[in-house]
Amino acid sequence: MDFEQDLISDLPQSIIEIILIKLPIRDVMRTGILSSIWRYKWATLTQLAFDDNCVTLCNDRAIVENKLSNFITWCLFLHDGPIHKFYLPTSYLQCSYDIDQWLLFLSQKDIKELVLELGEGEWFRAPSSLFSCKNLTHLALVRCELDPPPSFKGFFRLKYLNLQQVLIPPDDIECPIASCPLPEDSNIIVLR
Repeated sequence: MDFEQDLISDLPQSIIEIILIKLPIRDVMRTGILSSIWRYKWATLTQLAFDDNCVTLCNDRAIVENKLSNFITWCLFLHDGPIHKFYLPTSYLQCSYDIDQWLLFLSQKDIKELVLELGEGEWFRAPSSLFSCKNLTHLALVRCELDPPPSFKGFFRLKYLNLQQVLIPPDDIECPIASCPLPEDSNIIVLR
């Protein structure tokens, strides 16, 4: 019996990661059925991108929000290694305890790029763990409230800053901006 050689599995991990991050996360997770070698390949990716298409959509917003939240939590719980990029543009998640936990988790995973674009409704209040992400080079927040702790001195490595529909207390408005070493690109729409 002839077995075809699996050329993809023999590629270097860095090449496999480049291929996997081009796929939707839902499909990346499905690569685990290819073989036992592929079962947790996704769990070492340094870039995770989630969106509304990660779960099956239905007419009940609460069900979709719960499924999406559980899916992201599950992926993060099983992840092994650093996460340098985390993208979450969604219209379903709003103010969620889970988001606080994700940010705490990401703050311990060497996060460098963070994009949170949350849906309509209640505004998300960024937890203090966001301000402990010292290696951030790229930060994009949409529809959230920032209230930096007094000990926060800024994101010193930040090169890109995008704040849209963000609430910042008047006394703190300069804090995330003034400490940036001349961002290469920024877009700031602040609501007071």
